[in-house]
Amino acid sequence: MGHVEPPRREGGPACAGRTPRDAGALRYADTVSHPFLRALDEGASALQAYYAQRQPRSFCEFYGVSPTVAADEQVPCWELPWLHRLRRGPPPGEAGLGAEHGVSYYGPASPGRWRWNTSGWPR
Repeated sequence: MGHVEPPRREGGPACAGRTPRDAGALRYADTVSHPFLRALDEGASALQAYYAQRQPRSFCEFYGVSPTVAADEQVPCWELPWLHRLRRGPPPGEAGLGAEHGVSYYGPASPGRWRWNTSGWPR
């Protein structure tokens, strides 16, 4: 039997015109505003500026969607409400740092997280 292409669904990841995104909904193809790609070109200050500027208070604010009920505004940025989980909590910290030090796709970033983020970068 030959290779069979999966069916394309409207609005799904196979939808034409979509580009890959990271966990923070940032488009990899957007080299002008993607903070990590900019940091590779411009240096650590570009990423530091992103963390300082991008500090959403809720899921709706982070993804730029309008809340449909008041409770929507209380959903934390890290939450993925479409996933069924028995326990909901912030993502674990990276490099031994707790979640209170920030997450990779939005700020604030604590000094400890900032040191870890940039520890391997050329000076």
